[in-house]
Amino acid sequence: MKIFLVTNYSSQFLANELRKNGHDLVINGFQELESLRFNEGLLQNALQCDCILVHFTSAQLVIDKLNGGTVKYTVERIRSVINLVETRFQNVPAIVVPMENITYFPIAFSNSDMSLHRAVLELNALFLNLSEDRSNVLLSTLAVPQHEINLKTYISAGCPYNWSFFTQLAQMLEAPIKNLFGSRVKGIILDLDNTCWEGVIGDLGLSGVRCRLDDGGEMYFLLQSFVAQAYEAGILVAISSKNEMKYVTEALRSEKIVLTEKMLTHIQANWEPKDANIAKIVSDWNISDSDILFLDDNPTERSLVKRRFKKMIIPDWDNLEEVFAYLAVQNIISPREVTNDDKQRTEFFKAETNRSMLSSESSSYEEFLKDLNLKMRVSELDKSSLARVEQLFQKTNQFNTYQRRFNKIELEKRIEEPGVYTTLLCEVEDRFSNYGIVVAVAASIYNNELRIDNWVMSCRVFKKNIEIEVLRILGEIALSRDLNIICVQFNLSERNGIVKEFLDKNMSLNQLTGEYNVHPQDLIILKTDIECKISRLG
Repeated sequence: MKIFLVTNYSSQFLANELRKNGHDLVINGFQELESLRFNEGLLQNALQCDCILVHFTSAQLVIDKLNGGTVKYTVERIRSVINLVETRFQNVPAIVVPMENITYFPIAFSNSDMSLHRAVLELNALFLNLSEDRSNVLLSTLAVPQHEINLKTYISAGCPYNWSFFTQLAQMLEAPIKNLFGSRVKGIILDLDNTCWEGVIGDLGLSGVRCRLDDGGEMYFLLQSFVAQAYEAGILVAISSKNEMKYVTEALRSEKIVLTEKMLTHIQANWEPKDANIAKIVSDWNISDSDILFLDDNPTERSLVKRRFKKMIIPDWDNLEEVFAYLAVQNIISPREVTNDDKQRTEFFKAETNRSMLSSESSSYEEFLKDLNLKMRVSELDKSSLARVEQLFQKTNQFNTYQRRFNKIELEKRIEEPGVYTTLLCEVEDRFSNYGIVVAVAASIYNNELRIDNWVMSCRVFKKNIEIEVLRILGEIALSRDLNIICVQFNLSERNGIVKEFLDKNMSLNQLTGEYNVHPQDLIILKTDIECKISRLG
């Protein structure tokens, strides 16, 4: 990933550590901002990067003040960067990191010295507002420990932290970098006894364990509440506990416990080896173990699972305070906008189990598709669906024709110019559940062509004939607008080979342009068993 790094310190140390993680860095130091502007050559480089990382240290406020400068001037220089992120970089995803609180410099002589603290609060508020206003700006929550700040090295070498800390800092930044481009914690697997509640439920009974604000189990209540919020945000949750199922079921159905059966995709409560139970969960989820957080109070169980799942996120801890500190410092959970599709992810997973059963009972794949009773609703993009459609373009990698990552601002422009652009979205449901919005097609009208600028589709519905139905609809749209050709822009990547196979089968490849073409008349004759409803098309 190519990152444009903006700092107010000598950032070569951080850049070197990020490079070790496979990133390509373009660096812009604070000295470039002396005239409240970027070097224009570097600015052009920034616009070609995958994301911008803005990280300032509050040590600059202290040094400027000691050198006889004014805090106000420093604040204005940093404001200029925030303004550039908001305006010049509006189409480039960005990560901004709050400044550290000034706890390393004595403030005691006069009220005016509190201006340092006010400046930090003001600038962090600006970062917060920016992240709230723009969905492609992520406010990182990483914290810099006070003992890692080093004013001596900042004065002598422009390096505000202990040199050894930059390795940890780069690791902390990996989570928001991944989050910005679609990867984050996608699943949480929990132990129960002395993890979700204090005590062993098989020995003490439900009444004997503690996990409420009024029984001394405050931290266990907070952990369960955190997991409940993760479920609401679309993160899959499962239980793996050495326990009797009857005790676990009783607990999950009681008002004492925050967690409920509805929140869980799996309840593995038995005496089998924990790594084997977790292997079943990971296999069913079909996600990388590097995207899964496992919490268990028993170090032996943690070690067993670590040996089998080397990339799984498994913190070592003696008390829950350490768990929360780990999640905060390591930036494991990064905030982002939660869509309705996120909220339905657990229910979709459970419905997928029913689909698997239907598939095993069907005599053929065609019979399976017919029995699914698929229905599709096609409409044009509007503001109510912006978040989900942006998510599809940003995060879909397999069925993605051109890898153009439309952000919210670009999508809003397409809504505002319906004569030039049309952006279709498809919501799909079957007899078991609603898949939500799983297809987005960004098209533009050029001369007599309907040009597909990018077409993305969730792997949830691929090879269920949805892609065929979308082609037929594109043919109808082209004919309704007297367009003679449908042109699909295509860019082959390491992960979208399935798209090439599909396009090769249904369209003609132009060897000179690398684009796929087809006449609309050849598409409207396509037939599927999908019940399709089209609404709100211009």
